[in-house]
Amino acid sequence: MSPSQTLPDHLELAPEVHLLTLPEPRFKRVLLQVHFERPLDADTPARSLLAQVLQQGSAAYPSRRALARRQEELFGAGVGLDSGRVAESSMLSLTCGCVGERFLPQGEKILADVLGLGRELLEAPLRGAGGSACDADVFAREQAQMLRQIDARSDDRSAYAFYQFVRQMCADEPFARFTLGTRAEALALQPDDLERVRTDLLARAAVQVVAVGPFDRGALRAQLQEWFANSGANLGGGADCSNNRGGDSGGGAPPADPSRREVVARPQPVTPGALREFHQQMSIDQARLLLGFRFPAPQDACAMEAMVLANAVYGGGLHGRLFQVVREQRSLAYGISSSPYLVKGLMVVSAGIDAAAHAGVRDEVLHQAGEMAAGRIEEQELAMAKASILNGLRGLGDSAGSLARFHLREFRLGFQRSPEQRAAQIDAVELDQVAAAASTWQADCSYLLSGDDGPASAATSSEEVSA
Repeated sequence: MSPSQTLPDHLELAPEVHLLTLPEPRFKRVLLQVHFERPLDADTPARSLLAQVLQQGSAAYPSRRALARRQEELFGAGVGLDSGRVAESSMLSLTCGCVGERFLPQGEKILADVLGLGRELLEAPLRGAGGSACDADVFAREQAQMLRQIDARSDDRSAYAFYQFVRQMCADEPFARFTLGTRAEALALQPDDLERVRTDLLARAAVQVVAVGPFDRGALRAQLQEWFANSGANLGGGADCSNNRGGDSGGGAPPADPSRREVVARPQPVTPGALREFHQQMSIDQARLLLGFRFPAPQDACAMEAMVLANAVYGGGLHGRLFQVVREQRSLAYGISSSPYLVKGLMVVSAGIDAAAHAGVRDEVLHQAGEMAAGRIEEQELAMAKASILNGLRGLGDSAGSLARFHLREFRLGFQRSPEQRAAQIDAVELDQVAAAASTWQADCSYLLSGDDGPASAATSSEEVSA
């Protein structure tokens, strides 16, 4: 059976610790991802810094050089940590990759050691002088790098406009938080903050593990069951996590109560009022306009795919009517598109424009949304939208990373379909379902970032443009 037809095996290893395995001999390497999920809250910047600090070394491998040497010994394995966000969840992810055992010398088995090395980064971190939470020099270097990243936000005008737009539209919602946080939040972080969020992740985070490639499902399952059955025992770091040589980096902690793991609640719906408009100015050649719509988050697969297709018809590519009408026919924008955030119930239209065209673009964006809600959608538009999505699904089986992302998304949405099953549901969506999805869009916020040539009529935010 091809990967596009295959469903991963699903096992709940412990309360709110889920394992999705898709053994696939077509791939040469194994991809293993362990995602720790917590709310998108005030601790999000600390988790972002934690991911960078932890991968600078561990108790047993106290430098990047030592870690790299160990990965080379494991036949070029890769182990890393990263942070990100999904809707209103903060994610810290451990990613492990290694050569499948059938490509190794006879008798070699390395996946357990690779996962053990990743586990050691989390459970037996490199400590500082006197057993302090982390090495002071490493902390200072990574905090400085985080500050440089925050300061560099304004260099990418499109990304910066989106950042400011979300802060305005979702000002009192967790969605307005970004993984790095603000400069003030990053400056306020201390080593003890990183230790606090590290132990919180290991004890309380909901966990999703995804494995794709040539591996022994039973052996991996047993190793992960041992880890998460004892996930609170090594919070201080002192166990032999890596199956090679452990390190004592501090006192232990009592085992975690598995019932403490918490699922992050889905975002709460927000009812929009009249369209709010914001205008901010900075040195910029091409203005950026963003317009946000709210909608009730779809609750089943059919409604979800109807919403995906509605966005695709509206502005999901060069075939979308926003690009065809606003850019091609009316020449009001240099580029324009829309993106849905389905779990949040949010769709964002983004356009690069001349500031003088602001009102014309805004009005046409709203007009086309109204046209779709009224059912004025052509069969050809829907056919092109379906083709754009189905083409992407057809190529999923060629990449372990793409398959892992697809099945993690399916699990988080609660659908757990194969790519082929999802494609069939997309193909079955009718015009009236797409129009019904579009009829739920409610314009909530319009944001313009421009130079000093912006429209005087736009409401101006009292907040200064800053990170």
